[in-house]
Amino acid sequence: MRGVYRRLAFFILMGVAAAGIAVLPGALARATDTKEVLNKTRAEAAVWVCREMEKRGEGVQEELLERIREDRRISDLGQIKKKNQEEVLLAYHWGIMGGFSNGAYSKNRRFLGNQKITKKEWTEIKKRIENPKKRFVLSPDGQLCRTTRLPANSKKFPYILDSYPNSYYEGTFDYEWYEGKLKEGGDYINPSGMADAEFTNWKTSYPLEKIRGEYEKAWKQCIRQNLETRLNVDYRKIDRDYHWLNRLRNTYFISHDPEQDLKITKEIEDYIEKVKKNQVIIKGTVDLDSSTLYKSLHGYFMRTHIKFKIVSANQMPAKQTDLIFGEHIYFKGLKKGVWKEAVVDIGLGSANPYSDGRDFAVIMDNLTEPLKK
Repeated sequence: MRGVYRRLAFFILMGVAAAGIAVLPGALARATDTKEVLNKTRAEAAVWVCREMEKRGEGVQEELLERIREDRRISDLGQIKKKNQEEVLLAYHWGIMGGFSNGAYSKNRRFLGNQKITKKEWTEIKKRIENPKKRFVLSPDGQLCRTTRLPANSKKFPYILDSYPNSYYEGTFDYEWYEGKLKEGGDYINPSGMADAEFTNWKTSYPLEKIRGEYEKAWKQCIRQNLETRLNVDYRKIDRDYHWLNRLRNTYFISHDPEQDLKITKEIEDYIEKVKKNQVIIKGTVDLDSSTLYKSLHGYFMRTHIKFKIVSANQMPAKQTDLIFGEHIYFKGLKKGVWKEAVVDIGLGSANPYSDGRDFAVIMDNLTEPLKK
């Protein structure tokens, strides 16, 4: 019911916004082309766009609109007048007004709603209203996609995000490093095939999309927490109340084998002692998108962009696992005080053969340079 009331209020607002504007015959009211529209802000132009889309009987994709709102895909929405915010969201969700990039790996875009619209912008907006094929393409979670300047392996992905560079997509998949010929659809499944894949355990099979709908948010959070913890280290605080240790340990799978589970905990404790002795401080950021989820031989993997810097260290050890926690860590030419970027695939899985995905945690945490086979 909330969505119905919101839509009703929205169309009432559009009627009020349209009051006093002459509605002329033709596909688009020409009176608004230059004299009137070009004196308007981009947010005010969005009001006009919504009126035109309503006249054409264009429906509202409620689920997509809600994702755009909840995930804050418009970063400067709060700077736009409240009376125009709904129309801005709608114009974006229809792919009519796409806003402006916030940079590589950004998950949202600036709309610049208070900026005056240009004649060129208005011409493009009209084309998108008239021809759906010219509209911006959005991902299911409301991110702008691109259909040109694609990576060489673009067919392996369901879509390519506009803010993510080709290098993010073109790295090798985990399954490409196994010896022997693997069977697609069985031994591995590319991200583009995951929508039709089955999630299988020792007992039964489920549609993977159902499992993703229930647990993918938790999977993403697990990977994010794992990497953000490993890439944000401060020897002065790392053992305070065991917070850092527990935060990291909780992201790794539980095998229910006491010896194996204690082994991982002990490895983290040993790492902490090395960090304190070497006075290590690391700062880093993490960017990931669930559209890169794929299946390999021994689990599910999600691709992640990381950026980090070794702020402090008495010495740069030969074994980089003494700097960053993980089974295998290697970055060529890693230097103190210099930012490093990489694209890594983190593996998820469970020791439970009957798992339905709810207990998935990190099973492969290697961090290395971007690779191309």
